[in-house]
Amino acid sequence: MTFIIIYLIVFVISASTTGIFAIIYLKCIFKNINAIQQDIHLLVGNTIPIMRNMDQITRKVTGVVNEAEVYWNKIDNSIRILSEILVIFGSLKKFSNIKKQVFAFKNILYLFN
Repeated sequence: MTFIIIYLIVFVISASTTGIFAIIYLKCIFKNINAIQQDIHLLVGNTIPIMRNMDQITRKVTGVVNEAEVYWNKIDNSIRILSEILVIFGSLKKFSNIKKQVFAFKNILYLFN
């Protein structure tokens, strides 16, 4: 009977020790989970302003691209007009057609405005 009591005491002590270590281990795990959760909240908090900045940058880049397209269209139009003027002046060596001269002069004035 004494062996049974000794085994019961050892069993109760080992079960209590195992329970205490399990509680301590779970407490450490919960601390780590809370730390990870706080890090995730911090990361999300830092990421939201970055995403807003990226949105603003994207809008600004889109505006710059649109302005560049407008300037490109103006340059293309000016080159087209200039080439038409050069063709007209090239064909006006005889100065036979007054309408073409007036049109060319008007386009030159438009080009410099």
